[in-house]
Parts: sequence; structure tokens; C-alpha cells
Amino acid sequence: MVRKGGLPWQKALDFLRKAIPIFHASLLELFAFDSQSPLGFLIHSIPSILILGALALSWKDPLRGGISFLLLGILGAVFFGAWENIAVFSLVSLPLFLSAGLCLVGRKLGKAP
Repeated sequence: MVRKGGLPWQKALDFLRKAIPIFHASLLELFAFDSQSPLGFLIHSIPSILILGALALSWKDPLRGGISFLLLGILGAVFFGAWENIAVFSLVSLPLFLSAGLCLVGRKLGKAP
């Protein structure tokens, strides 16, 4: 259970750990709308679905959510070769690593169990 209230920086941390994956999944879904067929749309929607699944997991359990965001960031970096280009890394993996860090830091600081 997440405590009600808290310090302003704890509220901001909690907001950011939920908002970053929502905006990231929305951006990737915007790119999925460029596909030419319904099957292509579904295939391009897989990363957004995985990110929203990790967000749902992190909503109640930040430790598991942080680990899942970390694994998704590593998977994206390896699958898309994001380590070769800073722009690709910033688009694919960096928001996931930020979300993982915020989940794990929030748990460590006592915001979540």
C-alpha cells in the first residue's frame, strides 16, 4: 500500500514514475498509427502494450515494476541496437531506464512498500 499524502517531492516522484511510461507508450503508439494494415498496427503496438503492462505492474508493486522497466529497456536497447545511436537510445530505452530508476528509488525512500 502506498501511503496517503507525503512530502511534495514524494508526490512528484510518484507522479513521474507513472507519467513517464504513459507518455512513452503514447509516443510509440503514435508511430504505430503509421502502419498500412491492421496487422501492422498490432505488431507496432506490441512495445506500447508491454510498457503499459509494466506500468500496471508497477502501480501496485514498484519493485517488480522497476525490474520489468529495466528489463524492457535492456531488451529495447539490444533489439533495436540503441547503443549505436544516441537518438534511438533516447527514444527507445532512456524513458524505460528513467521509469525503472524512479520506481526503485521511490521504493527505497519509503514511498511504496
